[in-house]
Amino acid sequence: GISGVLPSPSPASLNAPPEAHLTAAEREALQILQARFGERASAYMLLQFLRSSDLVKHGRGDPRRAREWADAAAQLIEDVLKWRAELDIDQLLDAKLDRHELFLSMWPDVVSGTDGFGRPVHWQRLGLIDPDKIMGSFSERDIIRHHAQSTEMCRAECMRTATSQGCVFVGQIEVLDLTGFGMHHFSPRFFRLINAVISVDLTKYDGMMQGMAVLNVPWLFARMWGMLSPLLDEETKAKIFLCDARASKAKLRELG
Repeated sequence: GISGVLPSPSPASLNAPPEAHLTAAEREALQILQARFGERASAYMLLQFLRSSDLVKHGRGDPRRAREWADAAAQLIEDVLKWRAELDIDQLLDAKLDRHELFLSMWPDVVSGTDGFGRPVHWQRLGLIDPDKIMGSFSERDIIRHHAQSTEMCRAECMRTATSQGCVFVGQIEVLDLTGFGMHHFSPRFFRLINAVISVDLTKYDGMMQGMAVLNVPWLFARMWGMLSPLLDEETKAKIFLCDARASKAKLRELG
């Protein structure tokens, strides 16, 4: 099931989250990809997609199938690089998006704080979104770009943290607060929007999320979760923790 709490590090491992450690097989596959992509993709991106759950069938983690594994990862990376070019994602960190303050007032989204491993925490208050207002004010493409800007900020913080810890990769923690979530969030149009945003997170930022805490989960959310969960693989589901109001307070203390 999807429950429990995010794993807490022991004092000896505070500066070394599990994802920071590369296996010998990962190092071999990473070298193959670095030779192929050169300056086109960072080591962070290469490792991020080498760890995609989609690559299990291509020998992910098996040193005997490193070439097959790396070739499959390369296809994912090429697709992401094309997407990034089409939406001008590489410019988002320094961009001032049109009506960004209005977007944040409608879709509260911020990168703030770290967990016990030093991973950045990406907070979103989805329960405060008014579906009709935000979909009446922004196109789906604009919403994805605004959302991607926050994700790019989190990604940049992950990379800075990795560099400071002397490793290639550090992931992020997602926190979704559902306070205010109600029946108005169940329109087919809003569900399609949420599906599109989740699809971007799962396919374009695959591997970044190391844990997700969904706070203040109302009973109504079980219906939406039933529609969303089939989109997720078992590895991703294992990283998601649904918390009612009481468990949410403990989770917030855990995250600082």
